[in-house]
Amino acid sequence: MNFPQDQNGEVLQEMADSNFNFDDDHLVDFFSVFHNEKDADKVAQIFLKRLEAGEPYLKIETRPYTQGEEKSEGIELQISKVMRVSYESIVEFEKEYRKLVEANRGYLDGWGVLQDDEDDFDDEHEYEDNLDLDDEAH
Repeated sequence: MNFPQDQNGEVLQEMADSNFNFDDDHLVDFFSVFHNEKDADKVAQIFLKRLEAGEPYLKIETRPYTQGEEKSEGIELQISKVMRVSYESIVEFEKEYRKLVEANRGYLDGWGVLQDDEDDFDDEHEYEDNLDLDDEAH
């Protein structure tokens, strides 16, 4: 498989090189950071309504943002979506997510995929992580 030469493409290529199964649905975590909880909660509420409407979200959570061992003043929002992993699906969701996040004074902070052989979405998986997406505009 060959992917575009950008941050998403590089991570997807690493996944392909490690025999990631692109044919199945996976849990993909998308992260964003906000200056305050109020702004993060506005975006979280949008996704909670989508979850209630039956869209394939498994987790919508806000928490204090930490970078390494240090806690910052920011609030992190994690949106976990069950989806087929492809360059197009990642970029499409990021574009929509970015609009909502930036409209509420936040920024995207990456995405990650839990990898395993059974896709039961628990915490016993290898985690492919693509961080620092705020450095690159899509």
